[in-house]
Amino acid sequence: MQKSITKGRGMTIGMDLGDRENRICVLNADGKKLEELEVMNTARAIDSYFGQYTEALVALEAGTHSPWISRKLEKIGRQGIGG
Repeated sequence: MQKSITKGRGMTIGMDLGDRENRICVLNADGKKLEELEVMNTARAIDSYFGQYTEALVALEAGTHSPWISRKLEKIGRQGIGG
């Protein structure tokens, strides 16, 4: 079960993109690591994971998957940088 995390205000989520899985690291406003995990590299998994972070800034690694993931994050209303 995933731990409860606030809506994401002031949080930054870094994504290291991979072909099968994306490595995720969540930092709070003070830069403290709150969570580190892997999320499958599918639209459904990204929707599911990022649904809990309504106000977080997402930093994407530039790579093969960054264009579609960036568009996906924008579509669900997440602010993204990079990619």
